[in-house]
Formats: sequence, C-alpha cells, structure tokens
Amino acid sequence: MLGDQPWVYMPWDVFGHTAQLGQILRLSRFRGCIWSKDIRGALAVFWHLALDGEPLLFKRMGYWFPSDDMEPFLKAIEEHFQELRSLGFTADCRLDCVDFKPPTAWMVGREEELAAREHAVILSGIGHERWFEHAFRQHEEGSVSIPVTARDYEWHHQGTGLSRIELKIANRLAEHALYQAEFFATVAHLLGAEYPDKALDKAWRQVLFNQHHDGIAGPSCDRSFLDMMAGYREALELAHDVRSRSLRYLCDQTDTAYTAPPPTVIVLQVHNALGWSRTDAVRVTLRFPKAVSGFRIEDSEGDVVPCQLESPLPPRLPLREAEVTLLARDVPPFGYRTYRVVEIDTLPPAPQLVPGYTIENEFFRVTADPQLGGGLRSIYDKEAGREVLNLQAGPGNEVVALLEKADRPEPAWECYTLGPTWFSRDYAASVQAWWGPVQSRLVIRGEMRSCEREQTVYLTQGVRRIDFTTQLQGYRGEHELFVVTFPVAVQNAEPVFEERFGAITKRKSKGKLDFRFHQWRNFSECGARHVCQWVDLSGAAWVQFSDGQRRPFGMCHLVTSHHPASVQAAYALQRALIRKGVPCTPVYDDFDAPRRLQLPVEDTLLPLPHQPNEDLSLGMSFRVAFSLGGDNSYLADLTTRLPEEKANRLRSLLQEGGAALLEDPHMPDGWQPLPVLVIAVKDENALQELVQRLVDQLEETATLSLPADANLVEHPLPADDYGVALINTGNVLNSVEHDDTMVLFLM
Repeated sequence: MLGDQPWVYMPWDVFGHTAQLGQILRLSRFRGCIWSKDIRGALAVFWHLALDGEPLLFKRMGYWFPSDDMEPFLKAIEEHFQELRSLGFTADCRLDCVDFKPPTAWMVGREEELAAREHAVILSGIGHERWFEHAFRQHEEGSVSIPVTARDYEWHHQGTGLSRIELKIANRLAEHALYQAEFFATVAHLLGAEYPDKALDKAWRQVLFNQHHDGIAGPSCDRSFLDMMAGYREALELAHDVRSRSLRYLCDQTDTAYTAPPPTVIVLQVHNALGWSRTDAVRVTLRFPKAVSGFRIEDSEGDVVPCQLESPLPPRLPLREAEVTLLARDVPPFGYRTYRVVEIDTLPPAPQLVPGYTIENEFFRVTADPQLGGGLRSIYDKEAGREVLNLQAGPGNEVVALLEKADRPEPAWECYTLGPTWFSRDYAASVQAWWGPVQSRLVIRGEMRSCEREQTVYLTQGVRRIDFTTQLQGYRGEHELFVVTFPVAVQNAEPVFEERFGAITKRKSKGKLDFRFHQWRNFSECGARHVCQWVDLSGAAWVQFSDGQRRPFGMCHLVTSHHPASVQAAYALQRALIRKGVPCTPVYDDFDAPRRLQLPVEDTLLPLPHQPNEDLSLGMSFRVAFSLGGDNSYLADLTTRLPEEKANRLRSLLQEGGAALLEDPHMPDGWQPLPVLVIAVKDENALQELVQRLVDQLEETATLSLPADANLVEHPLPADDYGVALINTGNVLNSVEHDDTMVLFLM
C-alpha cells in the first residue's frame, strides 16, 4: 500500500469487529492488530481465535491519552505500563492522539531527553511495529503470559446498523452486483473478451471508500451522505454495464441453432453466478422482433416452462413487448440454461385474484388475516408438518413503530426507545391473494401510525423460501423506529448470526421490543446485533443427553482456577467451540482480582468479581466451569445457592468426576437461570482425557453427548431439530426477543 507493506492493522475507532477479523488479517499477511474503542471484554493484550480456531495477537488501548503537559503524560505512561508489566511485558506502546488533535508541541526537540530516562520513552512513527516485534520475542522466550480468547467483539454503537439505512442497502446491492460483474467478466475474458479492469477498479474504489466506519455507519452530515450515495450509484452503474456487456459477449459465443430452432422468436439465457445449482423465478422483459398474438417459453428440450404474464395487463394485442416471470429450474453452478420464446396463438396466464387470504406452493402454505392488519396468521411448513409461527406472540410480518427519545446521546449512533409502541395489527388493512403458475402473492395495503404501508408476500413454485417486501409510504412522523417482526415456534433454540465469512451464536433479548443502548452500554439488555445476510434461530452446537433432550450452547464464559492444566483445558474446548461458531470468554474464578485490583488503571475491559454477570447484557448466555480436584471457587459458591438435592448432586460430581449440566439460579432480576456445564475431575490426566473426548465430539458432530443422569436441569429440554432463518437485503440490524420473535429493523 503506497509502497509500504503494513503488517499491523490499526482500526482505532471502528465500532466493533467481526469474529473473522483475525483470520482475514492472517490471510492478508498481517501479524497483529491494535484498536482503541472501549469494546467490552477486550484485554490489554490477547490472542484472539477466529472461526478457524487460529490466533492473532491483539492489543487494546485507549487513544484518549493525556499529553498536554509532560508530567501527566509521563505519569499516565507509567500507570498504564503497570498492567503490561504484570503480564511479564518489558515494553508498551501508546498512541498520542484523539479526534482532530494536532501533534503535541512540547515533544518537539525532546526526543533524546525522553529516550534517556530510566524508563525510556521513544517517540516513533513505527512504534506499533517495534512493540509487536518485542512482544513476539518475549512470547517465544516464554517470559510473558498472554491470555487467549474467542470472544465476540461486535457490540458497540449498535444503532449504526440502522442509521441512514439507504447506505447499507446500497452497499449490499453494489457488492453483489460487483461480484457478478467480476465473475461474468472473467469467464468472458477466458473466451477472448478484454477484461474491464479500469471500470471494476473504479467501482470497487467507490464502494470501499464508503466502508470507512464513519461512512457506511451513517453518522455523517447530509452532504457527505449524498456524496456517498452518488458513489454507490456510480459503482452500481459500472457493475451493471460490465455485467451486461460480459453476458452479451457470452451469449454471442453460444450456438443456439440446436437448442432454439424455428419457430423461435427470442432466445433467452439464464446464468447462475453461484457455486450451487439454483431454481428460482426470473422476471424479464421480452421485446419481440414483430408483433405477436401469443407465445410460450420452452427449455432446450422443447418442454414448456412455467411462465406468467406480468404486463401489460390487460394485454393489448398484438404485443410488441411483454414482461413475464418464468421458472428457471436447476440452473447449474457457474453455468446457464437456454430457453426459447415460441410464437403461438395464446398468451401465458396472468396472476389471478383468488378468494380468501392464503397462498401456497409445495413447501409452504401462508395465510394472512385482515383482522390482524394483514399480519400473517399462519406459515405452515408442509415438509416438516409443523406451524412456523407462534400466533400467541403476535402475527407474522407485522410492522411495529416504536417511539424514540429525541434528545438521546449521539442519536446517529444509537437507538433509545421509550415504550410507546404501535402495531400494524391495530390498523385496518386489505388483503388480496393472487395465484400464478410461477409465483403467488399476498398483497397487504393498510395504514400505520404515521404512514401508509404496502407489504407483499411471495411464494415461488419449487423454491423453499418465502420472500417479503415492505414499503412505508408518505411518512409524516418523527422520532420513530420501525421494525418487522416474526414470532416463530422453535423450542429451545439460540440465535445464530451470519458474519463476514462465518456465523456465530449470540443471545436473545431479555425483554421484547425494548431497544436502548449507548456506546458499549446495553440499558435494556436487548439482543440487537449486526448481521451480514441472515440470522437463524436454531443453534450452533449442543449438549445432548441419551434420552434425547438437549440444550444449545450460547455465548460462553469458561470459568477456571489459575491452575495451568485447567487453563489449557479451557483453551482446547474454546478452540473447538469457536470452530463451531460459539464465542467464548475465558475467565478465572476470581476474575484475576489479586492482580487486577493492584493496578492503578486498566486497558482490560472484563468484569470484576463484584460484577460476575455484567456480560449477560453483552451476550453471555452459558457457562462452562472446570474443576480440578475441587479448586473452582465459582462452583463452590454455586453449591451454596442450589436447592439441597441439586447441591448434593453437584458435590458428588465434584468429588467423583464427570460432566453435567445444571442451572445457576442467582441471576439479576428478569434474567432466566443460566445453564452451566460442569467439567469435574480429580487429576490432570483425567482432565485432559475428558476434555479431549468432548473436543472430539464437537469436531465430529457439534454435539457433546452425555448420559441422561448428567442432566441436572429441573425443567424439560425438548429437542427441536428445526430452525428458521431471516434473510435480509441490507437491513443489517436484527434481534431475537426472549419469546423467539425475530426482528428485522427497517428504519
């Protein structure tokens, strides 16, 4: 980059980080990373395991460092260095910077004086690289203790997933369009076309420029917002042009004389840029070389392809142009299928308005209810033989408006709902059901508190997916947050959020439709999280018992004593869990208090002993506790909080060894008891053997298998081998509420 080869990545002020950051950096030849944001759970120095289970060295430090005068500057350096010294480090690195800060004037000309101090202070533009080189040397020598974590560091400024939502949608459209443009341009180049590198380079520069954390996040002024949208528009225009030219070139290379013989009037090709076979609806405008009174579409074998006429309606014969939706079946990966439009005397059928409020295909039957504002009363999964929605928690596809605090801090970065809520079920709506041979639709039109709305539900023949669109029109309100909700009937599940190049489990909201947060603070203890393309309610890994009951893992605290064997066992288990998408935060049973409480200041942002459940609001929903000869003080304390029978069974487990699942009832108000997997052994060899067996099970099946009597949970844990995924097209803020209502944030 600009003639340099950087190997330390420094996203100082970025609002949270993907779980895959370490792997992305390693594959990009980076060896270390420093950030400054006060993202909870970060440590002063730590190895972070990405989803492949491999580590990268991270450093976290604030960049709001006192440097106006020499004395407080040196005092702060010494105080912060004590934390690294307590881990064995003999050097530290600090950034003299805050937003818009000019260089510190008093440092000019005093480099030699500062370097000559007993604790040398070296001013350098490459101090970050020098520190990492020093840290790696100390690590190789074994003179430092660097903790390892697989924690999720995504939570910070969650409202940026919603601010200026047009930026997120434009970014998604541009990325997908450019992927397709690059793919088809590459294939065309292999067949002799010139590769459009300049156009693609310009388009990607526009997209990547906008992905600065103060850009796509949405807190910019109106002028910057309009500039960014213009950049996305140019990227989309360039991508569309490259894709169209490349596809035209590919089509010109195809001999359709055999696959599309007379009386063909138009030849169509449907291309698939994905790596798997695809069946889906394709909407296309046909422009006939001469006016026709009718037509049909056939595949290359001469079989009639399902097709429906979309416009003009009603048709005015003869037709020069028509818009149709056809069903392209089994288009091969990275391939295409050829279709021919044949002139006949009749037209394809148009969608027909049918009685009632139900549409269906071979996979689903979907029913809307005008009495519920057009919300969905039922989504029935025919293959699974079960209802998808939980109507007791509300209708599906419901629009909800939530009043927000107008004078909340940093409104472009945060959400802060006040309680008043308006549901589309309380407003009149009309529902129309349209049947078509390719696609059936429910069209819902109605009022909302401060706008009109139009929602469409689509079912495509041969496709196991339901598509939804929601338009809010004529908005005339202010200070409102809009979401769409889907209460689903999935028992005993945890939400799994797709990340860039991976997916991890996170936690549900404590309440419902209560979204209040600021920076790292989660006032309402909600589950609003950023997602790439989908959130799924099922699970990533499970504890399963021989009688069929099971419990999905949530985001874990791994609690150990300071014994090296327990720490190593926790490392082995967390590596296996993160490879299955379960983030883990290892903590000592005393939260390392003897060391941490001696420090004047910390860059570490882990809970302290008097706040053991602080991480509940930040995602922790599961604990794994290791006991080596009864040395875990957390488990000793837990026995005092359990009912006598459960306490005796836990004491027996700690004495005899094994693994069992129980619940910690000592939770803050409103939180459900926390599941705790106890792993107890008498000696180090037994610990290594037991953990290795559990790791092997996770690697093979994503499931820890335990006997039925290892289940010490008082209530049933019904196995529900089912999941529901909510896919977005750029609305990247999602939540799953405590009653399994899936929430997509609109604006």
